[in-house]
Amino acid sequence: AYTVNTLQNLTNQLMKRDPLLAPNSENAFTLFYVKFRASAPKVRTLFEQIEQRSEKMPEYRQLLSEIHHCYLNQREHLLGPSITSTVTELTNRNNKDHCALVRSGCAFMVHVCQDEHQLFDEFFTKPTPKLDELLEKLC
Repeated sequence: AYTVNTLQNLTNQLMKRDPLLAPNSENAFTLFYVKFRASAPKVRTLFEQIEQRSEKMPEYRQLLSEIHHCYLNQREHLLGPSITSTVTELTNRNNKDHCALVRSGCAFMVHVCQDEHQLFDEFFTKPTPKLDELLEKLC
């Protein structure tokens, strides 16, 4: 419950951020990343212990799955609107130049995926296919 509450509280704080901050601005993405990254050390040791125990005990495997689910849902909740807004902006800006649209769109998506993988690694020591599923959904 502590870990889930920590992740949910962090998302709630970010959702109450300055309403003047455009959802697709670089500042929004930076804020979403930095705030989560700053909270990683608070829970990483606990997550690491759960990961280790999940290899031997089914109840810890279930707990880890729930933590992954919560973490990824929080990231989706934060990033989804910003990604949609940014893609719309890129489309509007490059609507006559399809090559520029593909280049800028791909660069943006690669940046999001790299940041999310790095952030996930700040929290967890072991990968999960659920992260890739989220990124496929968002991108």
